[in-house]
Amino acid sequence: MKKRLLTFSILIFFLFSCKKDKSVAVENFARGDLFLGITNDADTKTVFDTLNKLNFKIDKMFGFYFNANLPADSLKSLLTFLNTKSYIKNGNGFSASGYYYEPEKVIRVLCTYFDMNIANQSDFLHTVDSLKWVEKHAEKYMFIKIPEGSEKFWLEEFKKYPFIKWTELNSISQIDPY
Repeated sequence: MKKRLLTFSILIFFLFSCKKDKSVAVENFARGDLFLGITNDADTKTVFDTLNKLNFKIDKMFGFYFNANLPADSLKSLLTFLNTKSYIKNGNGFSASGYYYEPEKVIRVLCTYFDMNIANQSDFLHTVDSLKWVEKHAEKYMFIKIPEGSEKFWLEEFKKYPFIKWTELNSISQIDPY
């Protein structure tokens, strides 16, 4: 009995006295992915041009919200028109989104934009310009694809660009329910 108690005590001692080295961070992130926070006053065309020069693919854009100076009864036709755009309505269940904002008497356009290649960027900018949308200064984000292995470099490098608010890796983590 004493031997078993001693073994149990030693085991408990080791379990509670061992510390995990928290200075060594296990980095688990999706290779080739980077999130960018875009400043509120950034010119979208400048952001597009910069990323195109770097040859980076814009996978998704969020938070690029606009006011369309149209009457309330135009909402349905505007959304129908926007859903003809492959970069707005896609096979994953996403479609154009907006609502009539009574206090300002405008339609708020709140879409997520996908696969923003050069042709889609051009169409997007043309749509914004031709419909005379006014950009709402909101939190804007982009999810871009970069060369695998360059994530840490671009994580720091993008901080030098004036239109970047923050950068973040696409972290992968395990959810521990306890």
